[in-house]
Amino acid sequence: MIGYDGSMKEALRQIKTSAYYPGNGLPIMLCGPTGAGKSFLARLTYQYLVDEGVLEKDAPFVVFNCAQYFNLSLIHISEP
Repeated sequence: MIGYDGSMKEALRQIKTSAYYPGNGLPIMLCGPTGAGKSFLARLTYQYLVDEGVLEKDAPFVVFNCAQYFNLSLIHISEP
């Protein structure tokens, strides 16, 4: 995955840097408008890290879509 005219080069470098960070890597948060390919990039990143042996083949792939929580009021979030 390179993107148009190398446009993904820096993003992919940052993802690899986060994934290979000493310890267990760093969390990766993908941001962008609807339809930009965040879910696609997340799936490709996961598969790449499994193929490279960074993640176990049975490692969970967890999706957390922040847009689903966008309209919740802070009152609802803070209630027990």
